[in-house]
This record gives sequence, C-alpha cells and structure tokens, in this order.
Amino acid sequence: MGGVLLKPIIDRALFPKPVPPRYKPHLQNLIWIPAGDATIPCLFFSQPLATHLFLYSHGNASDLGTIYYESQKLSNFLNVHFIAVEYCGYGLYPGEPSEEKINVGLEKVLRYAITELKIPPNRIVLFGRSLGTGPSSRLAAKLEEQLIKIGGVILQSPFTSIFEAAKNLSFAASLFMSDEVWQNIREVKAISTPLLLLHGKQDKVIPHCMSTQLYHACPSKHKRLKLSDSANHNRFELFHDLIKPISKFLTDFVESKDTRMPIRIIIPKLLRRVPSGVFQVHHKSSRQSSSDGPPPLVIDLSEDTEVQEGKEIESLEHSSKEEGKVETLVRAITLNVLGVVFVCVCLCVCVCVCVCVEI
Repeated sequence: MGGVLLKPIIDRALFPKPVPPRYKPHLQNLIWIPAGDATIPCLFFSQPLATHLFLYSHGNASDLGTIYYESQKLSNFLNVHFIAVEYCGYGLYPGEPSEEKINVGLEKVLRYAITELKIPPNRIVLFGRSLGTGPSSRLAAKLEEQLIKIGGVILQSPFTSIFEAAKNLSFAASLFMSDEVWQNIREVKAISTPLLLLHGKQDKVIPHCMSTQLYHACPSKHKRLKLSDSANHNRFELFHDLIKPISKFLTDFVESKDTRMPIRIIIPKLLRRVPSGVFQVHHKSSRQSSSDGPPPLVIDLSEDTEVQEGKEIESLEHSSKEEGKVETLVRAITLNVLGVVFVCVCLCVCVCVCVCVEI
C-alpha cells in the first residue's frame, strides 16, 4: 500500500526533470535520431581530427540545455566527436521517464551510430555522469554479453546502485525503493573493456567510496580510479578533474594503432529537421511552469549566433543545482514515508480494536 501511494513521489525523486525544457527546438548542434515511433533529441559536436566518439548520458535534474557548454568544452579539449543523449520525459523528448526507457534510448542511439553513421564499436566510448552511469554501465555490460567490444567506459560520480545511493541520503526513503534499479555494482563485474572512474571526495550526494567499490568489482585489466580532493557532486574543475585524467586514460588504454586515423561523421540533413509535434511539447511545458515564477534561462543558439565565453558554466558547476534538488526531494519522500507509516499504524490499531470488540 505504501509503495503504491509513494510511487509518484519516488518517481519524481528519481527523475527530477527540468520544467520547462532549458532549450528550444532550433538549438544549435541539436539533432534528432530516429528510434522507431519516436525521435531522440541529442547534442552533436564534431572535431575534424577526432578518432573516437563519446556517447554521453547526463546527470539528473538536467537536460541538453543545461549541459550544452559542458559537452562543447569536453568535445573541444578532448578532440573527440560527442553525442549527448536526452532521456525520455526530459527536455523535448516527450513521455514519462523510467529506467527501461532511458536504457533503451541510449542503446538505440548507439545502434544508430554503428549502423547508420558507420562508427566502429571500438571507436565508441560510453560516458555517464551520476544518474547517467546507470544506463552507461547497463549498456556496457549488455555489449559484453553480445561480444561487442567498444573503446571504453567512463563513469563520473557513479553509484553502486540507486538503492544504496538513496539510503546514503535517507534510510526511510530507501525502504520504498527497489534494490533492482540500476545495479552498477553488478554491471561492472561484466565489463572487461577499459574503465575510468572519476569522483570528488567532497561529494555528499554519492560518496566517493562507491567508485572505489566499483573499481575493485570490475575485472578489467585496464581500469583506473581518479579521486579529486576538491570536487563535489556538481562542481569540478575542467582541466584537472576531467580533461587531464580522461586524456591520459584515452592515451594509455583506449587508443591503439588501429584507432589513430581520424573518423569523419556526416550527419544527414534529415537528423537536423525538427520533428512535428516538438513545438507543441515545448509550448505545453512552458505554460505548465508559467505560474512557478520567472522563467529559467533557456539556451537558444541559432546557426548564426556566436557562443559567448561569458555564458560558460564556470568550473562546469551545473546550473541545475542537482544536489540541492535531490536532497529536497529525498526529504519530501522521508516525510511522506513517515506519513504513510503513521496511517498504516492507525489502521492497524483500528482493526485490532474492532477485533477486540467483536471478541
């Protein structure tokens, strides 16, 4: 009974999507990858001499708009092609988010990159941050089962499982969460490809000890754990915490004689065409949030609009304030858990009283 009553609140805690979307349909570098009946919005950044493609799954309380500059900088400084994948229910991707839908979406984008964009699997690196480490780890393990070797896996601020991450914030909240949702600790045991784990020691949302557990659980002979003394869950320094360790990881474990030639990715014009119905999704989301106060910053870059350096996210601090939102939602779950427990206790007392009266 409690689980049913709390499901909407728990789902909101797991998937606190930004409302309205932080980007518009004509965002520069936005492409629409076909996936059956739906189209998945993705950011695409390309480099002329890139030898690998990063497939990026973002953190919670974010969408493609909030990670735009972060994605652009990572592509530029790492000299890699970069596709950031939107989650179902987030941004301009209609639907309700769930673990299964997010997993399927990431896999469909990877399959499209391999079959349609002609990217060899060993040139693809899965990169997940926070919540995004769940679908990235799941897909990496699935590819291992299918004997498909990718270039590598990068997990930034990963959790051992959603259940353990929730328990770290609130034990009461974890009582109503499934322990089967995104089990990274189980998935990494199947990963033999190169693995890089990045985590901040000041992270209070997902403790860095979880990265240490994942490191020891992974059987890969080419794995590395990089802990930052100053980084927390949302704030990390671009060069020292990301660019430097990732570059060294690519050089030491991912790049080889077979992957030194640059690969060119040509995006069909069809993928840049905004699907019908997307504008309705955007306007509907905007109307729903119009009563919540001033509208948030919306990134809207047209092809002839110059990106200004002054708009960069300093030190890649996420404007979504994921840490604060998640903690607030966990507190809400805890209060509701206590409320449900109180109601259940009262019902039990009433039943006992009725039984005693009948006796």
